[in-house]
Amino acid sequence: MEKNNKKNNVTYLEESKYIIENRENLIKKRKRKKTIIKFFLLTSVLLIISLTLLLKLPYFSIKDIVVINNSNVTKDEIIKLSGIKNGNNIFNLNVGSIKDDILRNPYILKVEIKRKLPDKILINVNERSAAFYTQKDSNYYIVDKESIVLEKRSNINTMKLVKLVGYDKNNLVIGQVLPYKDNRKVQVVSNITDLIIDNTSKINMSIVDVTNLYDIKIYYGNICVKMGDCNNLEGKLNKAISIIKTQNLQNKKGYVDVSFKGNPVFHIEN
Repeated sequence: MEKNNKKNNVTYLEESKYIIENRENLIKKRKRKKTIIKFFLLTSVLLIISLTLLLKLPYFSIKDIVVINNSNVTKDEIIKLSGIKNGNNIFNLNVGSIKDDILRNPYILKVEIKRKLPDKILINVNERSAAFYTQKDSNYYIVDKESIVLEKRSNINTMKLVKLVGYDKNNLVIGQVLPYKDNRKVQVVSNITDLIIDNTSKINMSIVDVTNLYDIKIYYGNICVKMGDCNNLEGKLNKAISIIKTQNLQNKKGYVDVSFKGNPVFHIEN
């Protein structure tokens, strides 16, 4: 016990000596620590006050919602989908959730939301383009190049679209890909869409039939172009259009066969 008491006394004396010798440094460290704690407390209070002001001040209430690059979907519809309203706080918006809500419309491919301080929201959309139509009963279904069903209409009188054939009519769902039995048709239809867009002739497609990928048919009015399989679609179409133009077949009924290698053949009904 005596040894332990002596040892404790020695330790206490050493600590006391250290405190006396380093008194000023220890006081400075203690002051520095208190200063740091005060700084963090003050910063936290200021941050809380700032956030409260940002979320409450009328200065940051939304007064203008701008929609750009929309053509198929109206500004009002996009704003309705977004759920954003004038008077909402510009900082109190869940941008990710708003994007998801706007993308519920099949026409919307991409969307970007920007805050323009202090009170303006910019909604920039990238829309899908209607390329084809399909029919079921008395309704028309609008389809884009990726075979996405965009909407259902009772008429398409004001739209310049190509009829698409070769899918399961019983399972059409708006917002989803056409129900093909062969998923390769999605890429084939996309490739044909590019050819439609790049077409510089005045001869326009009326029907694309992909029922059989080894016997693809493309119609120009009453002229059926027998394409065969999906290889070299561009080359085959160029040959067919050239024959239709040079032989003046635009208003006639028959077929042009470019499904094989060699010179194409055509037949016109009397």
